[in-house]
Amino acid sequence: MKAGTLESETTTAGNGLYEATFFGLLAPVARTGDLISVVVTDSAGQERGKVEAFPLSEQHLDADSPDLANIDLPITTDVGSMSNSLSVSGTVYLDDGETAAGSGVEVKVENAKRNLTQSVLTDRTGGYAIEFSDEVKMVSETDDVLTFTASLGDKVFSASRTLTSAEVEGGLLSYGLRTDFPATANETFVVYGTVFQVDGQAPARAGLKVVVKLNDFEVAVPTESEGRYEATNVVLNSSVVIATTGDVVNVEVTATDIAVSRVVGTATHKLTTAEVKAQRAEINVTTDLKAASKVLSLSGQVYLDGGEIPAPDGLKVVVANTTLDGQIDDVTIDGGKYNVTFLDLSNKIVAETGDEFKITLTNGDGAVYEKSYTATTADIGAGKIEGLDITTDFAVTNTVLSLSGQVYLDGGEIPASNSLAITVSNVTRDQQISDVTMDGGKYNITFLDFSNKIVAATADEFKITLTNANGAVFEKTHAVSSEEVGAGKVEDLDVVTNFGATT
Repeated sequence: MKAGTLESETTTAGNGLYEATFFGLLAPVARTGDLISVVVTDSAGQERGKVEAFPLSEQHLDADSPDLANIDLPITTDVGSMSNSLSVSGTVYLDDGETAAGSGVEVKVENAKRNLTQSVLTDRTGGYAIEFSDEVKMVSETDDVLTFTASLGDKVFSASRTLTSAEVEGGLLSYGLRTDFPATANETFVVYGTVFQVDGQAPARAGLKVVVKLNDFEVAVPTESEGRYEATNVVLNSSVVIATTGDVVNVEVTATDIAVSRVVGTATHKLTTAEVKAQRAEINVTTDLKAASKVLSLSGQVYLDGGEIPAPDGLKVVVANTTLDGQIDDVTIDGGKYNVTFLDLSNKIVAETGDEFKITLTNGDGAVYEKSYTATTADIGAGKIEGLDITTDFAVTNTVLSLSGQVYLDGGEIPASNSLAITVSNVTRDQQISDVTMDGGKYNITFLDFSNKIVAATADEFKITLTNANGAVFEKTHAVSSEEVGAGKVEDLDVVTNFGATT
């Protein structure tokens, strides 16, 4: 403050008031017309406001004491809130803006306007805290700009923040520093997940080979129960970086428990900052695999044409898995039943959901009947397909058939004599047996093939030819029914000839 040629200096009180007194014992300190002026500066000596010089006039003199002058001069400045202490704290984040950087990041906070700088290292949570304080000088003011510099190795990130009045008055600034630093992982990195079947929901089986590739590292592990796997990359040298934000992980799943090993599923994943910082990433893989089993039995009943009469034993049965190229040959037993089991002694998969099984049956005549069946997930889970019955179009056949009856003379009342020549032939199969009547004109002939071939089938035509002593011939035909063939005998097949009685 200046009054004429005199000058005085003071500081404001906490409420912004100021007071300066000019006093002279022997001479006046100012006269009317002297110039009065006021200049306000801050602790750095910067001018922040002033009252332009004006002349002292009689209106400034005290009415009761004209030798005194009292001047009330309000001063408007550009000074904001100010403080002689400021705590700055926060968390340093990596490039995703969410993952804390952890320990070891150097944080420097600078208030260039006040020539203040402090540095500190972050703690394990990525936090930092800095305290500016001065008993004499102000360390912060509204609109001061703080510059933040974060350093991690060769990476540097800078940001700035303008202080508000509330922050200065409160003496506290909380500021999170969101850098562009990627995360890095050293020493270990774990990739884990679940391998799923083709539906993306059911877990794949145990024993699949999972290969995880990350940069120059490759780890192979098997799937465990519920399709889970976990591959750990380990480097003993802590200075080697295993993974960095944005690195790509490739996961490949191979089925080695099938006849021909093949890749059944792959996944590609770009590592996030959070994953690298945690040194763990979950990568699930959906394969083209279905439910599978290392053992599967198929059983059922084979019927002949019509679906009522069971097929005979010894009928050739071939069950083939046309999807996985497996096949079992067998024959019907126990009244036309079959039961085959697919099992690989090297512990390979023998069946999967959706595999097609073809059942081929061949009868003694060489006739073939086929039936296909597609295995369900329930079948594979149970390891068996029961009640897979088959109704073929095969006629009823037999490897043995006897025909018997009574031969009568003309009129049908008098039995023929013994030793009447009789020939019974299976016209359909070109087989015949010759014999003579006996026991009062009866006959009993049996077709039997010792090589176990078919001698009769439903609807085969049998012709009975009788010749008497005069050379006369009588013929009768009979088509055998399924019941007769199944029973292996045709009884009471009587023949009434046109032969007359002789003496």
